[in-house]
Amino acid sequence: MLIRFPSQLCRDGGRAINAPDPNWPETMRGESADVFQRWRNELHPQGFKIAAQIINFPDGMAGDAALFLIWGGTLN
Repeated sequence: MLIRFPSQLCRDGGRAINAPDPNWPETMRGESADVFQRWRNELHPQGFKIAAQIINFPDGMAGDAALFLIWGGTLN
């Protein structure tokens, strides 16, 4: 896990991450967006992948989201 953050920090409250919408990175703000940009610029060219997921649902609502670094495998 690279970063855990409240889904409310996303412009859509985490809906795109939960969908999953291919444009989910555009909804992030603040530190999570900075982490994504660093991945895009430094790690993606070296073959690392990234995944986003809502990791808890308190009272049935999207709670925290997280970005995960993935290496190896065949994730597209």
